[in-house]
Amino acid sequence: MPNKTQGKNNGGGSYRNICDNLFKNGEGMMRNRRVDKTKQALFQALSKLLEQKRYSEINVQEIIDVADVGRTTFYAHFYSKDELLKAYIEKISDSLGHPISQGQNNIEPENVFTMPVRGLFEHIQENITQIRGVIADSASADILFHKIKMYWEKRLMDATPSSVSPLPTVPAELFINHIIQTLIEVIRWWIQTGMEYTPQEMEQYYHQLTFSVCSKE
Repeated sequence: MPNKTQGKNNGGGSYRNICDNLFKNGEGMMRNRRVDKTKQALFQALSKLLEQKRYSEINVQEIIDVADVGRTTFYAHFYSKDELLKAYIEKISDSLGHPISQGQNNIEPENVFTMPVRGLFEHIQENITQIRGVIADSASADILFHKIKMYWEKRLMDATPSSVSPLPTVPAELFINHIIQTLIEVIRWWIQTGMEYTPQEMEQYYHQLTFSVCSKE
């Protein structure tokens, strides 16, 4: 005959296990939020400092002072300011890479000239605060644009057959390199000149540049 006391204990044990798991999950979520909040503070501090001086002139003490975190906290998340910069650029490049990758999985070669990039310019405009600091420093800007270039080139290469090029006399790899490099220079110019033109206008200018140059080849 089953032991009623034992059944109650088992039930109580199961309940305690559920409570323990919920508590642990809650602790984990709170810890993740704290980590995200700390990293965001460090990213913002680095971005702010990059607007004021060259990356080579910034030290960890300045970063933690602006972020208002302790040195131990900084090193719990990043080994050095170089790792912080790398993580920040990774975050930005992933963010900027998303708009252009949407809907670009089946690009016909003839449509590469007019691939939609307005969403990309809109995204830059909405997030210019976090981007401006990295762009202000030539070294970090070069790293950022290189990562974006590599990201988008891969996306377009995956979407466009290597044996097919919009320009029959030009290899597809070279053509994609050309239009992505043009896009990056257009973005760089737009930011450096104060973003006076709308994202829609910038998309039109980009299409005119790529089409006019490529149509002569």
